[in-house]
Amino acid sequence: MGISVEGQKCPVCDAYLFDNDDLVFCPECGAPHHRDCYMALGHCAYADKHGTDEGYKAVQREEK
Repeated sequence: MGISVEGQKCPVCDAYLFDNDDLVFCPECGAPHHRDCYMALGHCAYADKHGTDEGYKAVQREEK
């Protein structure tokens, strides 16, 4: 996987995300979710904030 989500939390269940989890990323904003959480909700947890300043902001990480 090219994107690391380590240390971020799923916006649906609030559990930490790990790079080896079964994840999906919102096609509109890129927010990571556990696949089961995304499917249960039926859409991105940030859908009501898409296109606003309150939407998902990707976590920037420094390369080691």
